[in-house]
Amino acid sequence: MNPLKILIDHQVFAAQKYGGVSRLFYELIKRLADKKEIELLLFHGLHINRFPVRDFKEKAAYYFGKKIVSLPHIPVLLKPINRVLFDAFAGKPVDIFHPTGYSSTVYNWRKSPVVLTVYDMIPELFPQDFRDIRPRLENKRKSIQRADKIITISQTTKQDLLRFYKVDEAKISVIYPGAPAEIIEKNESDPYRHGKPYILYVGTRKQGYKNFDRLLLAYAISKRIHDQFDLICFGGPSFSGAELDNISLLERLDNVYHIPGNDRQLSRLYAGASALVYPSLYEGFGLPPLEAMAHGCPVIAGHVSTIREVLGDAAAYFDPGEPEVIASTVESVLFAETFRRELIERGKIQVKKYSWARMADEIYEVYKNTKTVS
Repeated sequence: MNPLKILIDHQVFAAQKYGGVSRLFYELIKRLADKKEIELLLFHGLHINRFPVRDFKEKAAYYFGKKIVSLPHIPVLLKPINRVLFDAFAGKPVDIFHPTGYSSTVYNWRKSPVVLTVYDMIPELFPQDFRDIRPRLENKRKSIQRADKIITISQTTKQDLLRFYKVDEAKISVIYPGAPAEIIEKNESDPYRHGKPYILYVGTRKQGYKNFDRLLLAYAISKRIHDQFDLICFGGPSFSGAELDNISLLERLDNVYHIPGNDRQLSRLYAGASALVYPSLYEGFGLPPLEAMAHGCPVIAGHVSTIREVLGDAAAYFDPGEPEVIASTVESVLFAETFRRELIERGKIQVKKYSWARMADEIYEVYKNTKTVS
């Protein structure tokens, strides 16, 4: 049997340096590249992403990609250039097109079946967090309509997809992402050293659904916490002027830090943290809590459907709308060593339920079934 020709595009790699979606596709490409049953066509494009997709250039049938210095507005400027380059690259025959995002290229695609990954319904549920939301949602709606098969990364996302869009449920497969075992093996003995113990927040902060402001207020409320623990924020840009003003008003300017970095730095932060606090109001999946668990870091998270689905009984949960409750729940973990140790052990068990290799195998089955149906 001839290998399946799978085309994967550039969209997420051109839009983000790091992130859950580019992590997912990097891990997928890494494993598909080793499958003899698959012939990869990788249009990495002009991009700002730091995951080393280029490492698989020699294993791909065709590859194009070039890393660009990330400057303000670069992702927007790259869009029309990548569109032209992709049209030229995509002239080769393929069996499946698996785009990394939603666009007119996706919903106008007629050369092969389309397998589309739907990550979450955040723009639909929190439109106030996004600029120019209508074109974004229109691209998503049309891409979903065009898709021959759809992958969602959680049961919650599947149910939300069915709630917001008219989709044949038989087209949808729920396939969970994996856990970061390789990062741990390299760095687990190298925890980050800070002036005093710290709790960790990972991710962007500007979108309201990330709920960082309530976490910050909860941190300020609890004298017991802020006297003994700093709050370290990893990811996203440096604190804005408005954030610094807010931190200063709460009189915590000397206790709250932003630390940038790569996977290695994040791994060290997980290994050294007293706990990860994950206050999101909604996620499509949520990789940071699993990453923390894999590093032996206890997780304290918002009691929301997706997070409960992914983490099970391996986290301590709080009402993410109540700063006082967030503070008391964090205290219940930080100052109860037996409970903290119990969460660490539960986390080590929970993270074993997720596998990048299994994800790639299940997506390969979707590819095969999609080609058979077409």
